[in-house]
Amino acid sequence: NSGAPQAKKGPGAIPVVSAAVVAMDVPVRLSANGTVSAVQSVDIHAQISATIRAVHVREGQFVRRGDRLFSLDIRSEEANLGKAEAQLAKSRADLANAERNSRRQRELFGQNFISQTALDAVQNQVDSLGAQVAADRAVVESGRVARGHGEIVAPIAGRIGTVEVYPGSLVQPSGPPLVGITQIDPINVSFTLPERELPELQQSLAQGEVVVSAQLDEGGRQPRQGRLVFIDNSVDSGSGTIRLKAHFANAESRLWPGMFVSLALSPRTLKNALTVPAQAVQTGPERK
Repeated sequence: NSGAPQAKKGPGAIPVVSAAVVAMDVPVRLSANGTVSAVQSVDIHAQISATIRAVHVREGQFVRRGDRLFSLDIRSEEANLGKAEAQLAKSRADLANAERNSRRQRELFGQNFISQTALDAVQNQVDSLGAQVAADRAVVESGRVARGHGEIVAPIAGRIGTVEVYPGSLVQPSGPPLVGITQIDPINVSFTLPERELPELQQSLAQGEVVVSAQLDEGGRQPRQGRLVFIDNSVDSGSGTIRLKAHFANAESRLWPGMFVSLALSPRTLKNALTVPAQAVQTGPERK
């Protein structure tokens, strides 16, 4: 009968998914934002006043420790060194002559032909010339050091920055740096964590290596793995944070000084913690 009232449908079945509470070890994950910084960076200065004879590097080049960077015109230093060596040779000859004369005077003194005063004067001359030889030897060594400054080499391995000089440029020790070198591999990342994490961090670092992961915006690449190497010796009273550093291998130069990265580390693990799926945890209006 089309005129008969139709029965009302009840509410549809609501699916319920259940999961067992599992006891397991859960690492406590800490997250932070970090800034990449070089392990070391140096500015190269000339140690003598001279003109640039040759530039052996180009901007942006990677160099190893000991690689030659610049050659200076050291003709003046070589001339000064030659003059100092000649003066040293003269002083040595004078000393040798004085020593021979001293031996003869001692023989005469033994035969009572000269007085003690005359013998003392001869010995004083020998001592003076010996001191002069030592001073001239020091001048020669100083000249050799100055000549050695004519070849400027890299004190560390790293990447060359902007080259500020060219062949013919006059450089001086008090002048601006010739170039900067920044170590890229390995590299550090500086970050901060709340001071409440300090005891656990200290304990974990004392027990062994603390792994730190750095996530870069590289299209799904795996996070880079490093290790915690530094905990600052004081807490920032203004922010209530502690400063830390992590050390990363960087052979591919993915990390660059000044870059911001997201970090994660797990300094401690909760033993036999009761775990449930994240979907089962809901927060109400009163955050309960």
